[in-house]
Amino acid sequence: MLNACGSLDAARNGLLAVVLALAASGAAAGPRFDFDQAGGRLPKDVRPSAVRLALDLDPTRETFTGSVQIDLEARKPVEAIVLNAHELSATRARLIDAAGHERLLAVTVDAERRHWRLATEPATLIAAGRHTVAIEYSGRVQTTAQGLFSVVYKLDGATEPQRMMATQLQPAHARRVFPGFDEPAFRARFELSVTAPARYQVVSNMPALQDSVEVGRRSVRFAATPPMPSYLFSVAVGEFDALADEQDGVKLRILTAKGKREQGAYAMQATKQLLRYYASYFGTPYMLPKLDQLAVPGARGGAMEDWGLISYEESVLLFDPAHTSPAAQRQIFSIVAHEISHQWFGNLVTAGWWDDIWLNEAFATWMADKASEHFNPQWNLKLRERASKEEAMLRDAGPATRPITTPIVSEDQFFGVFDEITYQKGGAVLTMFEAALGEAAFRDGLRRYMHAHAYANASAGDLWFHLSQAAKRDVGGQIAGWVEQPGFPVLDVATRCVGGRTEVSLSQQRYTDDPATKAAGTWQVPVTLAAGRQTRSLVLGLEPRQIDFDGCAEPVVANAGDGGYYRVRYDAVSFARLRAGFATLPAAERIGLLADTYALAQSGRIAFIDYLSLVAGGTAGRSASEWRGIVERLEALDLALRGTPARPALRAWSRKVLAPELARLSWLPGASDDSQTLSLRADLIERLGQFEDGPTLARARALEAERPDGAAIPPSLRGAVIATVAREADEATFERLRAALKAATRAEDAWQLRAALTRVRDPKLVARVQALALTDEWEPSRAAWMASAIGPRSDVAEPAYRFVEAEFGALSAKASDWGRPWLLPRAADAFNEAARADELLATQQRLLGEPGRDAAQQVAAAIRLREGIRLREGTRLAGQLDTAATASAR
Repeated sequence: MLNACGSLDAARNGLLAVVLALAASGAAAGPRFDFDQAGGRLPKDVRPSAVRLALDLDPTRETFTGSVQIDLEARKPVEAIVLNAHELSATRARLIDAAGHERLLAVTVDAERRHWRLATEPATLIAAGRHTVAIEYSGRVQTTAQGLFSVVYKLDGATEPQRMMATQLQPAHARRVFPGFDEPAFRARFELSVTAPARYQVVSNMPALQDSVEVGRRSVRFAATPPMPSYLFSVAVGEFDALADEQDGVKLRILTAKGKREQGAYAMQATKQLLRYYASYFGTPYMLPKLDQLAVPGARGGAMEDWGLISYEESVLLFDPAHTSPAAQRQIFSIVAHEISHQWFGNLVTAGWWDDIWLNEAFATWMADKASEHFNPQWNLKLRERASKEEAMLRDAGPATRPITTPIVSEDQFFGVFDEITYQKGGAVLTMFEAALGEAAFRDGLRRYMHAHAYANASAGDLWFHLSQAAKRDVGGQIAGWVEQPGFPVLDVATRCVGGRTEVSLSQQRYTDDPATKAAGTWQVPVTLAAGRQTRSLVLGLEPRQIDFDGCAEPVVANAGDGGYYRVRYDAVSFARLRAGFATLPAAERIGLLADTYALAQSGRIAFIDYLSLVAGGTAGRSASEWRGIVERLEALDLALRGTPARPALRAWSRKVLAPELARLSWLPGASDDSQTLSLRADLIERLGQFEDGPTLARARALEAERPDGAAIPPSLRGAVIATVAREADEATFERLRAALKAATRAEDAWQLRAALTRVRDPKLVARVQALALTDEWEPSRAAWMASAIGPRSDVAEPAYRFVEAEFGALSAKASDWGRPWLLPRAADAFNEAARADELLATQQRLLGEPGRDAAQQVAAAIRLREGIRLREGTRLAGQLDTAATASAR
């Protein structure tokens, strides 16, 4: 079972045999998809096949009207047909049988379950067989990105605000647009017709079959979609510019607000690359005749993969070389790659219920990383994957974690599964097992999965089945352990030199933030170890293992290549050797060692001075990704030490470590700077500003003063400089930033200015931000975010929290269903006392009840983790850093 190899690639090939041999003894995990057993709250006795929808839309109105005809089959006689509907009003409902006979339907509204019950008048059984339900209704246009929502935005040079309508229906908002079967197991063809004012264009999932104007009204009829779940339906109404192209016969457009067409060129280039790459990888071409991508200038955040009409917040689709930062450029490629991969993962093959949503999101995350690395190797994205993985591991080590597959028993839980466990952990686990199984077998399994379940639903059990078929072994049992139980392991590694050979002992246990907590959990862990040029591969199970290397000169690294989703804890001898040879390790392994050492200190297993010593001892030749991870962790440690003697000592130490690196890079970008260097410079400026570094503060003020709108600041620095200036803002500076936000027409500029305003530290200016959040000056969802984010960002925790608590009703009305549960927890996320965690949980329960539980528990866990650091290190670390400073001054 041991395999000595000369490279990591060879080691992984050897690991494949080990993985398959172990997996062969286990049964495949998880059942295959079965419609009747799929999750959901709607009865399965009635199943739709086609939806014909007519909408009357006007971006200037707050309401809309519609009619829908749903072709369905009653699989047995039923008393009533149950549909999803929310915030809709029925005008008339009819049942039409296969012979064309009509009966009126009485609509009974269940507001709590968001259901309509449709029963005949007079009440009789609805016979088994084919029927059509026809409903006329009206609905409300939303001001936040849920359901059908409106956007009010500004254009350069325009005096009047502009308007657009778009949709966000995942996970359960289609029911705000039309009554229907709004659960992912119900697939149907959608045929849409829209009337709107003639000045506006209308776009949807499929190409328009008819587009005509008569008496000031535009009428558009679209081709039918393939069978798809309701959450993928999309429509948008607005005045668009279009950048058009074609790839392999697929019509492509980037749709923007007027005047922004050319900013879609970068996304168009990426789209053409990605469509061909994914079609080749999956062995299945893109399925629809067109792919539109819409830049929405406000209201929504992120992006949504609606089939044939993907919508994005402007800043994650449009690229302006004169203004867009390198970090934003990388984000654009990554998000476009993520959303386009969903056209296969999620759209062509759809998870049967939200407990398997990771089949959509984790795979899209993994695939986007793979594509981004393929097309942009100069970005060194492999070295940044640890940062993404750490977001998941931080949560996954605490009491508020969950398995990747989590039973969904209420609709309140829908939003909670779109989190770092689904995306980042899911993606990291897939990366680990692609390496373990081998790229060819993994891809073959995914191709089989796609072909077998095209235009249908699937479960994790289906995926295990097809991966096993490709690998010619049962692999489900091993992979399922990572998906079906929470947490992850820590590998304990001890080495000793015996007879000229290095003996390595390995064992595992579940890693938790509290070492006193003995949580259950055992994994089959694919492990690659390295000692210099030698590598070893094994799968570590419940029983400890021992292997050896030739010679004793090289330190041993577990998780070689940093591809595993686990932590490593070395014994004192092994760690001392790694620290001594730290500079000679590959960058990925230095990043992993730094991350694991910080986590061990965070949980109290070692002292933080050990982590800081590792940071201080290896600055020469450090990669930008290493520095960026260090900068992020210093920010987190600074927050945990708020109110202790260690905080000013840590800030002084951090200035001494970070300032020389900024000086080495120089303040202004150079022609030879790569993307990672440009981003690192910005990170250093912002963190040194937070840590009250005088030269950094002075230089940032000087740059901002040249042009308050930020136009004179290089794009890569703009966000960091504005944030640094905002922290020390006076009244005049605040008003400059506020005016710049009012005038902003670029989404990235607006986000940078909003973020800056949440960092003001003057209590009077904090109060100004809070007061403005209650007005109509800012978009509703953005205002709610700013009011809750100002606490952890401004270091004015108590008044920020109390404001959100006191004004919760007003702020909640501005927030979306996604954002509402996070209003109070986000405001509390600067605290480091356990009593405040208890208070948060109690107050959240009072204000929101069960829908707010998960968000509050996550932040409460983070607060308690900070308290542990504060109690252990608040005095001890101050003394240790003072001693170190005195010694270095001699």
